[in-house]
Amino acid sequence: MDGIKQTRHGLIALHILWHCRQIVIQRLPLVGDIIVKATVARMSLLMANLLAAGVSVIDTLEVAKTVSTNVQFLDATARIKQKITTGAPLSTLFGNEKVFPIALSQLMAVGERTGNMDEMLSSIAKYYEEEFTAVVDGLSTIIEPLMIVFVGLMIGVMVVALYLPIFSAGDAIR
Repeated sequence: MDGIKQTRHGLIALHILWHCRQIVIQRLPLVGDIIVKATVARMSLLMANLLAAGVSVIDTLEVAKTVSTNVQFLDATARIKQKITTGAPLSTLFGNEKVFPIALSQLMAVGERTGNMDEMLSSIAKYYEEEFTAVVDGLSTIIEPLMIVFVGLMIGVMVVALYLPIFSAGDAIR
């Protein structure tokens, strides 16, 4: 692995593999939903705080890129930052990116129309935090019984594995 990292082609190959891995993980039904909701919640809260503090939109987007290490979110945020100088509304730019949910751009449009973008972003963050919590809670209620069954099966396999030689030895004595 170290030899791959030392060549330019190896670094490119690792970058492509990392990018593909993130895309596959994000497309998994529950996992992808959790990643999107968590990232949007963190990004919205950060943007709300920065805009409330008077930071420019371009600087806010630059800082918002640091919320996630996911390549798709980084690329989408970089494209939005690049296109914001054209004068397009922020909600439209977020709506054009497939990685962000449609509800995010619609709620941002309301914030732009009312002039309360920082308050709307705070509401968006709260909404997606609640959605994230609901998905994780639902997932944990599904996983708990499955884990109990799995542990029971593992204990059963161990018991059979321990007693099988004893029973086999008893049959050999007869």
